[in-house]
Amino acid sequence: MSNRQSSRIGIIGHTLPAMVALAVGLGAAASATVLNVDGSAGCSDVTGTPYCTIQAALNAAANGDTLSVAAGTYNESPNVTKSVVVQSVSGRDATFINLQTGPTYLGSLTIGGANVTVDGFTIVGFDAVGNGLASTNILLNAGLGTVVVSNNRLQVGNPGVGSNGDDGMGLLTTYD
Repeated sequence: MSNRQSSRIGIIGHTLPAMVALAVGLGAAASATVLNVDGSAGCSDVTGTPYCTIQAALNAAANGDTLSVAAGTYNESPNVTKSVVVQSVSGRDATFINLQTGPTYLGSLTIGGANVTVDGFTIVGFDAVGNGLASTNILLNAGLGTVVVSNNRLQVGNPGVGSNGDDGMGLLTTYD
């Protein structure tokens, strides 16, 4: 991991079942606007009526907003840089985030916003291929306020021969 220190929370394996909850620091995000995400026909990442991807809604969101994510499969690795709530409408049995090989470090759902909640998803990691890295499901950057990860199912990717020790984790934290 380039110029970062890390610590691991969770277990290495295929699945972290049930609920993972983590609180770091103090503070809370207030809800201002609800942005709807629904990857089905008729969505638009330009107009947001509704947004097709979680990342497009995150890009449009302001601190304190809530992203309401409809059931479905979202093939992306969201980068949460604002204080927002990302919440599934139908829960983890119906709403999936299939992590991709980028653009975030380790293909993770990356949390860098000060106060973030991620609630109600199955987050599916990918296995390492050859000398590549496996995904880490959720990466928490340093210096956060309150982070709540609840009612999620983490399906962790398997590290391979190219592992750097940061990949294939359910939850990975960084510190300065």
